[in-house]
Amino acid sequence: MKSQPAKSSISGTIERITFYNEEKRYCVARARCEGERDLVTIVGTFASINVGEFLEMSGNWDNHREYGKQFKVESYKVTLPTTVFGIKKYLGSGLIKGIGPKMAERITKFFKEQTIEIIDKTPKRLLEIEGIGEWRLGQIAESWKTQSEIRNIMLFLQKFEISPSLAAKIYKKYGDRSITLLNENPYRLAEDIYGVGFKIADRIALSMGIAENSEVRQRAALIFCLNEEIGEGHVFTKKSRLFEMLAGFVTIAPHEFETLVSRMESERVVAIENGEDVYIDAFHYCETKVAENLLNILKTPPKKIIAETSAVIAKIEKSSKIKYSEVQLEAVNKALLSKVMVLTGGPGTGKTTTIRGIIRALKMLGLSVMQCAPTGRAAKKMEESTGCPSKTIHRLLEFAPGSSEQFQKCASSPLECDVLICDEVSMIDILLMHHLLKALSPSTKLILIGDTNQLPSVGAGSVLRDVIDSRVVPTVSLTQIFRQDESSLIVTNSHRINEGEFPLLPDKSSEVLYDFYFIEKDEPGPCAAMILKMISERIHDKFGLDPIDDVQVLCPMYRGECGVNTLNSMLQNTLNRKSQEILHKARSFRVGDKVIQTENDYKKGVFNGDIGKIVDARPQDNSMIVEFPHGTVEYEYNDLDSLELAYAITIHKAQGSEYPAVVVPILTSHFIMLQRNLLYTAVSRAKRLVILVGSRKAIYIALKNDKVTRRNSNLTKKLISGDVDDHVSAQSIVRQRI
Repeated sequence: MKSQPAKSSISGTIERITFYNEEKRYCVARARCEGERDLVTIVGTFASINVGEFLEMSGNWDNHREYGKQFKVESYKVTLPTTVFGIKKYLGSGLIKGIGPKMAERITKFFKEQTIEIIDKTPKRLLEIEGIGEWRLGQIAESWKTQSEIRNIMLFLQKFEISPSLAAKIYKKYGDRSITLLNENPYRLAEDIYGVGFKIADRIALSMGIAENSEVRQRAALIFCLNEEIGEGHVFTKKSRLFEMLAGFVTIAPHEFETLVSRMESERVVAIENGEDVYIDAFHYCETKVAENLLNILKTPPKKIIAETSAVIAKIEKSSKIKYSEVQLEAVNKALLSKVMVLTGGPGTGKTTTIRGIIRALKMLGLSVMQCAPTGRAAKKMEESTGCPSKTIHRLLEFAPGSSEQFQKCASSPLECDVLICDEVSMIDILLMHHLLKALSPSTKLILIGDTNQLPSVGAGSVLRDVIDSRVVPTVSLTQIFRQDESSLIVTNSHRINEGEFPLLPDKSSEVLYDFYFIEKDEPGPCAAMILKMISERIHDKFGLDPIDDVQVLCPMYRGECGVNTLNSMLQNTLNRKSQEILHKARSFRVGDKVIQTENDYKKGVFNGDIGKIVDARPQDNSMIVEFPHGTVEYEYNDLDSLELAYAITIHKAQGSEYPAVVVPILTSHFIMLQRNLLYTAVSRAKRLVILVGSRKAIYIALKNDKVTRRNSNLTKKLISGDVDDHVSAQSIVRQRI
């Protein structure tokens, strides 16, 4: 029997991180360890790891066949460094605002091993250091206090293997009440903190002595299961499905489950419809109110009654020299005569022309019009196409995080307009639609524009499809493709893909430049190499498009050689190699990089999917400035978890946006994601050029897979029946922090 190697312990400062897998949390790093002459390669699973941190590690030494001597970490804890070198690395890592690598060197050179004690107990002595004045001292002292609180939380959480970055998020959410609140109910982490699921919260709870069969644990697991289904787009979950999911986390008998659900319903934590459909209370409230408000708008007369439209339309046609098609005329008529209408249509069907005509007609009749869209890029696109101001829904509704009424525009302070036009409605989930309708006066006209063939909203619900399916709201679908340039294939192929037909491709021998190409590469390696060559050389040479600003790679998946992560690294190192950079974990952010926000940050006013460009990097405190379409935003070191490179993004993230050129890798290795609406969404994002790189087989797989997973929603039924009696208290929505 082979004996187990003896456990060893080492401690040292993280010098650099050479690899970090966010999903598996597997890390390869280099550390300067006590008693070791050379840097030590450490490998293992780390909840999080930062350059400059001092780690006490337990594990085994190993000689890797390819990489040599390594220390395989089995357990670790983060402590404050004690050596001058370690302190310098820690202070210069970006964790303390106001101190960068150069300032850290000055401070440690002056105070040596006493540095930490001086910053902690007598921070005013930092004024003895050249370059530190009262303002910077205040910055450092405040940041150190915050980090001290985070360290206290870390000491509390360390035995549960919680990462420093997660501890920072917990502190940001709860402040100095963090430990008290976690002692009261650790399961709140799963609901309140992005990146914490039931399993992490449960591990903490069980370690703190909460019983496995306790009701608090069952409740937390049930809420987690409902939230998991919401993450899949479902507004409610069937009882049978919920019980099956719950049984995977806790031991619970059917009769106990029924009792638990009934008790949670009586407490308005969940709501039940039709005896089987279980909602988180706030989602039930929102779905009910969306139906109620839409029906209320439909039945309320407008401020101005419009009897005759033909004269107005004739005037617009004459002045703009446009002859509308029959369907476009129907759309303009319905927009003028209906309280609520839906306009749908794919690329090239004259949707923009129709919307412009609608806006001109409304203004000609003296009606005030507002425009909005779910994302910044979609709002900008709408503004450019109509020539009228457009805002994101959050900005239109004057979102104010932390206030009792998060959206300042609401029922008591409605939007002041006669008509609201909302674009890219397929992206709007049930919660956001609730807030939008809540801010409308019942006499306001509402025009909803979207394309149901695109991917559904990231959040729960399928609002646009549900509204159309109800047939309660007048709907006009533009289907005719208007004549275009003979060399233009983007529009034609978007519709061919939507019909399940293989795209038309230009003749390879033709010298004419087309706007749609397919380059066949069956294997991931050659496919990635070709994408790199197309973007760095050919697209610019042939079409004059900027490889960073004008070209967007859209991927079906994050992982793999042709996934978002790998392509971003390759493209950054090719297109933006030498710029000033900020290192964050195993990632490099450089001035000039295109980046994407990956979670909503209401305080900064940036939202999941917003794309910007790094315009300034500040190595002295590891912060940087990102320019977004709506303005510039400062990111401190601890904020960088919510940023990713955006040379390549997922197709899902591209919804509502348009780019001069898109490059799409499509391979059989993407099998799990290959759907017709995914390919259609990717292709229809391009204005001037589409290049598909991959295998024919993968394209055919996507074209054949037109099954759209039906999302659990009762909105259509509520609109048809008009049964929207509000039996959910208004307070519930505040309690659920929607």
